[in-house]
Amino acid sequence: MIAAAIIISLQITAIYLLFQQGMLLGWFRIRVANGFDKIFGNKWSRIIQKPLWDCLTCMAGIWTVVLTQKINIPLILMVCALNAIIDKILSYEGSIGG
Repeated sequence: MIAAAIIISLQITAIYLLFQQGMLLGWFRIRVANGFDKIFGNKWSRIIQKPLWDCLTCMAGIWTVVLTQKINIPLILMVCALNAIIDKILSYEGSIGG
C-alpha cells in the first residue's frame, strides 16, 4: 500500500502543478474558477476550489478517490501525509532566493 500511496501522491502533485497559472491547464483553472465565482460567490468558490487544485494536501481526499475509484481511508491518509511533505518541499524550494 505504501508504493500505491507514493504513486498516487506523485500523480496528484503532477495534477497540482498542471493547474498552476502559466502551466498546461492554468487557463482551464481560471475559466472554471471564474464560473464558480459567478455561481457560488467568492467565499464558496474558494472552498470548492481548494481540494480540486488549490491545496496539495487537501487534494488527497478528492483525487485519491478519483484515481483509485474507491474510498480507502488509510490510503487517503497516507497520500495526505506524503502530499503535506511534498508541499513543504515545494514551498521551501520556492522561497530560496527570494
